[in-house]
Amino acid sequence: MNKKMIFWLVGAALLGGGWVWQFVMHGAGEIKVPYKDQAIYLAEQGRDHLDLGVDHPPYSSIPPTSGWHTPDSHVWGVSKDPIPDEIQVHNLEHGGIMIQYKPGIDKSTGNNIIEKLEEIGRRYKSKVIVAPYPKLGKNIALTAWTYLDKFNDFDENRIVGFIAAHIDQGPEFVPD
Repeated sequence: MNKKMIFWLVGAALLGGGWVWQFVMHGAGEIKVPYKDQAIYLAEQGRDHLDLGVDHPPYSSIPPTSGWHTPDSHVWGVSKDPIPDEIQVHNLEHGGIMIQYKPGIDKSTGNNIIEKLEEIGRRYKSKVIVAPYPKLGKNIALTAWTYLDKFNDFDENRIVGFIAAHIDQGPEFVPD
């Protein structure tokens, strides 16, 4: 065998080994096909702290992706109750992701969307919250600091891809 052929065989083996390692190490939350980020970027509305219930200018999106927020954050995980906008924004500032759904979507679609969203949320020990959001026009909304993606049909790859692209991207890094 000549040196050129050995070089190509070693390269192919390393590449194949890398793919296997990636699959073994990241199987549970792996993006199954290439992810195309469909989120829209929204200009930051600041990072001012205020007490819950204090009036402030309107957010530029529903749900919000930045702006006025409380100094308190919500515990990561699954919530059966809606989370006030001003608390959500503080979680986003810390690099968190909100997965929110329109209440009653399982009745209107006949699917177990809420259960599927909660299952995705439970894969992450921190930085992800799943909760209902009554003001949604679409069935599902994903938010990160200055990013929003809203859609109607459950798409696991889209959700997991959004999380991978935007988790820990807030202006304040808070370790797990």
